[in-house]
Amino acid sequence: MSVLVLVVSGVVYGIGFYLSPQDQLAKVDAIVAISGGDTAARTTEAVKLYQDGWAPILIFSGAALDPNSPSNAAAMAQAAADAGVPVTAILLDEAATDTRANAAGVAKLVKTTVTNP
Repeated sequence: MSVLVLVVSGVVYGIGFYLSPQDQLAKVDAIVAISGGDTAARTTEAVKLYQDGWAPILIFSGAALDPNSPSNAAAMAQAAADAGVPVTAILLDEAATDTRANAAGVAKLVKTTVTNP
């Protein structure tokens, strides 16, 4: 019985080690946050990563549910600005209405505006 416990413990530890990140974190060109789910939490985490110096640019992506109101991306950008992020460090994709559009819009922004020094 104790051998089985040791084997199971070893397997569990091994899987945990294998699935955990082993590489050092590296700074990136931009932090991307898309709206949906808990948009406020996504915005807060993106701002925290920005303020911790992980990237010089924040990209927010998401259209408005109501076309007569500000986009989700704009609301996220306002929250970031209110938290002290300079508006010059924020890029917006305000047209994305689903995840595929988020990816396409962010890719276009990155390709046209984000440069790797």
